[in-house]
Amino acid sequence: MNDDTQRENDELDADVERSDAKTERPATAEEDVQVESEAPQPPSNGKEVVALEATTGEVVAIVPRTIEEAWRVASALQRAGMVPKGYENADKKKEAATMVVSILKGLEVGFPPITALSTIMVVNNRPCIWGDGAAALILKSGQLEHIKEWEEDVGFDDNGVPNPEWTAFCEVKRRNQSEPVTRKFSMLDARRAKLLGNPRKAPWMMYPQRMLPARARAWAYRDVFSDVLSGFQIYEEMRDIEVTPPVEVDGSLLDDEVEDAIPAPTPAAS
Repeated sequence: MNDDTQRENDELDADVERSDAKTERPATAEEDVQVESEAPQPPSNGKEVVALEATTGEVVAIVPRTIEEAWRVASALQRAGMVPKGYENADKKKEAATMVVSILKGLEVGFPPITALSTIMVVNNRPCIWGDGAAALILKSGQLEHIKEWEEDVGFDDNGVPNPEWTAFCEVKRRNQSEPVTRKFSMLDARRAKLLGNPRKAPWMMYPQRMLPARARAWAYRDVFSDVLSGFQIYEEMRDIEVTPPVEVDGSLLDDEVEDAIPAPTPAAS
């Protein structure tokens, strides 16, 4: 063994001895305080998201702190092939940008990035939340006193057509609110909204027992807990809204009528 090899072995043995001594030595009170202060603290309110900062045995989420970090999360999902179906786009930059917007909106209400992308959908260029996500926000807020749901005139005829009087009700009461709020939605309402007889809205005829309560619940949630939802529209409601392109109006005739209506100037008296 040459001198260089012997010297390296001696340095390695010394490092091991120092490490063992540090492990066996009990921590001082000052070190205990320092370790405790470095541990992540629990959130102070229901909307705060805990970031991953230290290993303490607690399962916490990795939360982006800048727009660049949010973009990295979106890029990681793209590379992993885990982009949610509703976000897929042939333009990969637009795909990532849409995910970043949903991540940012989710952070506003306390959702970590992955939860936000599985709970928020973009409809008509607006971030919307699934009904169960809205329920999660409301329950987490601690402001819900009770919720009661029921249906009336339930049934199908011999041809499997739902009773047009079939109506779902949702009663919601908020803490410190004097009276509960009740909202309803019926098959007649669905017909007026052109949700029946539309091939793209088939679930309304096939599963009214799910669609009617969901719509009544969405109305009650938005009317009573608008502050908790922070501007979120309910996805199940927004996806049924048909967006028509703007109609271009020829204003040339109107311009001619306006010009004809303007009286000619009166010549000045000499």
